[in-house]
Amino acid sequence: MIKRLRIGFGLVFAIAALAVVPVMAQAAPHVYENGVKVAEGTKQPYIAWGTLTFNLTTWSATAGEVECHTASGGYRENPVGETFRTFGKVQAFASYECVDATCSSQGGKQVTFTAINLPWQSQIWEVGEPGHFQERIGWHTEDPPKAHWPEEVNFVYHCEGMSELEVYGAIPLSVLNNGHRIGATPSELELTGQFVERAFTPILGRLKNEGYTNEAILEVHNP
Repeated sequence: MIKRLRIGFGLVFAIAALAVVPVMAQAAPHVYENGVKVAEGTKQPYIAWGTLTFNLTTWSATAGEVECHTASGGYRENPVGETFRTFGKVQAFASYECVDATCSSQGGKQVTFTAINLPWQSQIWEVGEPGHFQERIGWHTEDPPKAHWPEEVNFVYHCEGMSELEVYGAIPLSVLNNGHRIGATPSELELTGQFVERAFTPILGRLKNEGYTNEAILEVHNP
């Protein structure tokens, strides 16, 4: 019998990282393509791909470290006027070849981790040291969240024959600005955050990230 659980997860940020910084003290970060700032108010389409691991061990006895190959796409839009965030949307997210040793060791079969309720919103701002930019997909104003909010991150985990559960909340990513060559060595987004509602749950991995139309190197700078 498949057991259904519904759980929420919200990002744990240090108070300093949440940047209780006056808006007027912070200029807006902007997305750059191949070293050129994308025009304000213009949508910059991107694709991202890589392997991510969600640790769900503290949420369900039949769920463990779920590792999936992923591919996603969406856009970011440089702000117009005075603001300290860049906004965007994740419009597509696919995961495949997911594995979970905990599920399979208890007799479960195929594991899937399916994105639902797209698009998801995102925001980028400068946190901590100058030049450190963080993107948060599924941004919200409650930490931890008390209920669903519009355009949050939303997945359904399914261990065939054992359990199914829903996770929702926000994903933190550090913008590394480490691209070197168009197409061949794109910039990356790093996930080292933790989520909390019932328990701490690490999410780890790196996503390569480049422009959708021309494989552009994408970076974020201030301004």
